[in-house]
Amino acid sequence: MREATERLAAADGAVTTSVVTAVAGAALHHLESGRGRPMVLLHGGSGGGANWFRIIPRLSTHARVLAPDLPGFGLSDPGRPRSPLGTTAADTLAQWMAALGLTDAVIAGTSFGGLAALRLAQQASERVASVFLLDSAGLGRELHPLVRLATVPGLTRLGVRPTRAGTATVFRNLLTANRASLTDEQSDALVDYLYLSARRAGTPYLAETLRLFCGPMGQREVLSPAELAALAQPVHVAWGALDRFLPVAHGQAAARHCHRSRFTLLDDAGHSPNWETPDAVSQALLALLAAD
Repeated sequence: MREATERLAAADGAVTTSVVTAVAGAALHHLESGRGRPMVLLHGGSGGGANWFRIIPRLSTHARVLAPDLPGFGLSDPGRPRSPLGTTAADTLAQWMAALGLTDAVIAGTSFGGLAALRLAQQASERVASVFLLDSAGLGRELHPLVRLATVPGLTRLGVRPTRAGTATVFRNLLTANRASLTDEQSDALVDYLYLSARRAGTPYLAETLRLFCGPMGQREVLSPAELAALAQPVHVAWGALDRFLPVAHGQAAARHCHRSRFTLLDDAGHSPNWETPDAVSQALLALLAAD
């Protein structure tokens, strides 16, 4: 697992450090690169902080970039999954930021990481200067039918049981839509990393996490329009136009509800623009950093 993390962290040549911080008696791992104002990158519901391997080198010459592994993923210790899941993740992240003395941070989150970023902005507003949402969860109930089907009793453990072949299928058909900018070596390394992270977490942990995240009717934890409107921070929403996992309408509606917001449609990306169109994502993040 650590070897897979190192393969991705070094893929674009950035000098990246692996750091472990004690948070409430558990180890929280993160990758770190660069110096200056903090920019925290939150991954989605698979893999870990190394999911941002194509973004970290592009940002680290402008900021102190930190990409944590959420509890139970990557190299972090498993926490106890509790509902609401995004709020629980944000509480851990707020403690982690406090332990590292992080303030005035740009928080970027993709998929589930976007929900955690929003909850973090609510819970630790004094530490969060702005929010970047990339194909974010938590903005509507809808999501791909196969994900909802996997929560049907009796199917969950089968649906989340880690296999490399299953991980490769999800990577090709749900997590990405355009892999033209990824080399075969990068794609293989990503599949290995996602698979090994899931295997390390274990089927029971993954099943419980999925059950808390969604049910047959869709996502369980969704921010209301009033909650979005109450956010004090600027919010930039970006979305892959080819996303098959979450509908682009979620991002468009969220941008309308937030007072200080903008929306960017990424034409050549699916659910994972951080892999598919890293240049566009990096430029948007650097613009947000400069605007604050």
